[in-house]
Amino acid sequence: MQGIGTTCVGSVVGPRRSRRAALTCALLFTAAFHLGAERLPVHTYTTSDGLALDGAIFQTMQDSRGFLWFVTGGGISRFDGQSFQNHGANDGLPRVECMLEARAGEYWLGTQDGLIRYDPAAQGAGRFQRFRIGETRIGNQIETLANDGRGGLWIGTDDGLYHAVRTRSGLDATFVLRPEAPAHREPDGYFPVYHLLLDSRGALWATATFSGVYRIRADRGIEHYTMHEGLPYISGGPFLEDRQGRMWLASAVGLLLLEAQPRPGRPLVLRRFDTRFGLRENAARGLCETPDGHLWLAGGMGLLEFYDDHLRRYGRRNGLADEDLWSIDLDREGNLWVGTGSSGVMRISRSGFTSFDESDGVSVAPVRSVQALPTGEAIAIPGPLTTFRIQQFTGGTPPFRPIQPRFPASITHFGWGAGQILVRDHLGETWIATFSGLARFPHTADIAGLDELWPTKVYTMRDGLPSNNVYSVFEDSRGDIWIGLIFPPQFGMARWIRAQNRIEDLTGTAGAMPGKASGAYAESRSGTLWIGCWPGGLSRFRNGKFQSFAASDGLPKGSVDSLFIDSAGTVWGAAHGGGLFHVDNPDSEKPRIVTLTQANGLSTNDVLCVTGDAAGRIYAGTFKGVNRLDPASGELLHFNNSDGLASNLIISCGGDGAGKLWFGTTKGLSLLSNPPDKVPAPPQVRIAEVRIADHMQPISDLGETQIRVPALSASQNRVLIAFAAINFAGATRYRYKLESAEREWSQTAEPSVTYPALPPGDYRFLVQALGAGPGQASPAASLTFTISTPVWKRWWFIALEALALAGCIYGVYLFRLRQLLAIERVRMRIATDLHDDIGSALSQIGLLSEAARRPAGTNTMPDALARIATVSRETAASMADIVWTINPQRDSLGDLSVRIRRFASELFSARDIDCVVVTPESDEDLKLDIDTRRQLLLVAKEAMHNVIRHARSTQVSIELKHENRWVVFRIGDNGAGFDPRAHAEGHGIASMRARAEGLGGKLAIESGNGSGTKLEVKIPK
Repeated sequence: MQGIGTTCVGSVVGPRRSRRAALTCALLFTAAFHLGAERLPVHTYTTSDGLALDGAIFQTMQDSRGFLWFVTGGGISRFDGQSFQNHGANDGLPRVECMLEARAGEYWLGTQDGLIRYDPAAQGAGRFQRFRIGETRIGNQIETLANDGRGGLWIGTDDGLYHAVRTRSGLDATFVLRPEAPAHREPDGYFPVYHLLLDSRGALWATATFSGVYRIRADRGIEHYTMHEGLPYISGGPFLEDRQGRMWLASAVGLLLLEAQPRPGRPLVLRRFDTRFGLRENAARGLCETPDGHLWLAGGMGLLEFYDDHLRRYGRRNGLADEDLWSIDLDREGNLWVGTGSSGVMRISRSGFTSFDESDGVSVAPVRSVQALPTGEAIAIPGPLTTFRIQQFTGGTPPFRPIQPRFPASITHFGWGAGQILVRDHLGETWIATFSGLARFPHTADIAGLDELWPTKVYTMRDGLPSNNVYSVFEDSRGDIWIGLIFPPQFGMARWIRAQNRIEDLTGTAGAMPGKASGAYAESRSGTLWIGCWPGGLSRFRNGKFQSFAASDGLPKGSVDSLFIDSAGTVWGAAHGGGLFHVDNPDSEKPRIVTLTQANGLSTNDVLCVTGDAAGRIYAGTFKGVNRLDPASGELLHFNNSDGLASNLIISCGGDGAGKLWFGTTKGLSLLSNPPDKVPAPPQVRIAEVRIADHMQPISDLGETQIRVPALSASQNRVLIAFAAINFAGATRYRYKLESAEREWSQTAEPSVTYPALPPGDYRFLVQALGAGPGQASPAASLTFTISTPVWKRWWFIALEALALAGCIYGVYLFRLRQLLAIERVRMRIATDLHDDIGSALSQIGLLSEAARRPAGTNTMPDALARIATVSRETAASMADIVWTINPQRDSLGDLSVRIRRFASELFSARDIDCVVVTPESDEDLKLDIDTRRQLLLVAKEAMHNVIRHARSTQVSIELKHENRWVVFRIGDNGAGFDPRAHAEGHGIASMRARAEGLGGKLAIESGNGSGTKLEVKIPK
């Protein structure tokens, strides 16, 4: 089987074939066999990580986009390095046996019930489209798939081989061949094709278990090869075409090198590599080639590495989670992905890390120190503190040799230091830090000579040390031994001067950081000695003087536990809790200290050790693995236990001069022998999910790099955006920006961001995955959307609002103007009334007064005085009416009713006429304007006067009320009445009608001769 851009072939072996394979005979390879002991850098993914099923993993495949796909017994799983997305029975899928990415970028699933086309961009049930291949049930049980190189598909089923091409109406499948199997070797009616490969020459290779090999040429000619051409009896297995164009077949009886361009009748098998080293089974299910040309076989025997005619087997003792392996593939970074029978998927990192355990002669206890000795030997010193053992790397079997020096009974503990706790000086003597002094061992040819060797002397406080608890030891270029000490009884530093054979206590020396222990040393080519201190501080010793550096000089906080000087002379230091720092221009009077922390990309600020490689790159051992920094480019890589480290907590580190870097962890020792030179480019980021107002937007299952959302309403302003990147090297850091709302990029390790309440506007969201170096970022994925302005904020609505406001203002102005005009009219009427009524009354009073002044005897005086009195009373009443009309405290219907009732009482009681005035209490608070009150009052008075003058009645009823938006005044009597049609309106009725109509009202009269009169005036309110 062949996927796009892959050099791995993982066979799809179901349970039925597994049982058959168990019946096959075991093959013995003739290649040299080696069982590796070191632990591989394995990281296992299971259902607890989101995988659909832990086993069996029928197929592993990386597609052209970079996703990893795993075909499992529970469906298919897609992995981007951070999370799994699964499809299975819940999506309507039958059991999936194999998967293929076609050259058009579409996905095909071979199942036990036909062929399924998977479209990640479709929604719902439309993502999966099923096609029938054969006419029978077994003709739709698909075992394997391959591209034909021209857009079509080769399909291996339990009923033989088919070829299919896409058509407008669906898929057109054509039967090609049915394998020839010996009698009774396959179930009746079954003719399975299990493995396919399209080679670089356009030929298709196909095989089943017992049917030999079929080769379909590019011209569709069919060739069949059997045991006559050298194939074994059981020839089924995966094919591989390697980078040199050679064809390989991993059969149940060995790894076969085939003739790449065979001819029928001639030998097909060029070489056969058998196993003869005790393996009972070797039916390989997957075959893969790594960039170094090594072949890797996955099967029931574990993992096999084949190179230079040598075969190396890896199993559980090498860190594999399972030895029953079903599939294998290689990703773009060179990592192997291996599917197991019941333990999930394993990633085997090709970063160069190898870890060792007890089987290699290494303790899995915390490794206090790893060192490269002047002789080129590499050693590790593990805990605990109650014993002192040296483990020397020999590269043999096992690769480490234990060395156990002897110590006097007075030494039972071996100090609290880590890193520089042992020195092999230039004369071959060894110095070891202990809790009870500094042990000095005699010359030996190599470190192995220390085994069972006693020290010649132990230096203690009696010899001048300020403390017996030795924390560190170091030899400088003059051959002097520097000694760091810790309580009890005090912190300090001393130096054994070789030329004088004496110890010098440097604890109180100026600039020597009193009260602190010297725990790390590094000497430059110029002879300047740099000293890191616990619990913090840095000193420089040159020309016989110390110079100290502190936080004011740029030194980070924390204990300086490790120092390293690179080939450029830069001093590098590990600050526990403060990060990684370097000292530029270390020989200047005022060197510059620069610190790198998490803000610069470190995995943590807890850095415990530092070393470097021949390429000038710096390695920092931290609480969270190893960080590698390239000072020239600023690129920063992270390594952790998934890359092969024994543990993420690194205690010590160092190089051995042969290009190997050693890291002592809390769980053993790790070796980096081939550091990866190429820093991977930032992974491509994609937008994986968009939720707007808590509603999911339709997006491809694979995510998209450019999305445009239709215009959103103003209420759809809560936006959640999730994004992801294909990154199998570790956690991804992102930066994002929402244009129109944010000017600067924001960085995050979280794969989503939420904007809870965005204002209306046009937006474009950009997100990038960050790379290892400064400024490195992937092309941005974008989401473009517009939040519409609310209706009440749009220009036309605002214009309408402005027009409406202007109309309101104009209406208020008109209303005010009408009010002013009405008031003016009232004033004019009052002035007219004053002029007409009061003026004429006063003139009349004046004339009557003149008459009264005539000489006595004219008999006019009494009449004149009486008339003056009457006119005065009438004038007072008119004035009272005017004053009442303009009084704002008398503006209700009830007040008008009281006024009318009072006038009626005065008018009718004097003439023995019964009068009833009715006003409902509910209407008493109804407000009336000045003109309405005045006109109604005058109408009422005129009507009552008409009753007195013309009706000759004995009963009068008056009603004043609010009725259906009208103020209604009614008056009726039981008088003589009249015929309105026979009598023209007099001045009084005309005046009342004019007053009513002047207020927008109307007047109605109902009367008849001898039936009384009813008058009704209605004024709008």
